[in-house]
Amino acid sequence: MLVSELERLYDGMAEELAEIEQTLGSALGYPRYVDDPKNFPDATESDGVCVGDMTPAALAEQIAKEYIKLKKKLRRKKKK
Repeated sequence: MLVSELERLYDGMAEELAEIEQTLGSALGYPRYVDDPKNFPDATESDGVCVGDMTPAALAEQIAKEYIKLKKKLRRKKKK
């Protein structure tokens, strides 16, 4: 019973991490699988974006850097 509960928790965590990767990857403009039929001939819209070996933490770091950059740019524009 303990093993099945651990498997259930692991599967849930893996699914959540995949959703986070897709959300952040989409926001960062990563390429969609469906747009590359040569390498992914059976891809559909539901396959999402290809983040490669990027982890959710690495994607979060990327999006945070982009956010800071855009925030600074906006401040500079407001000063003009």
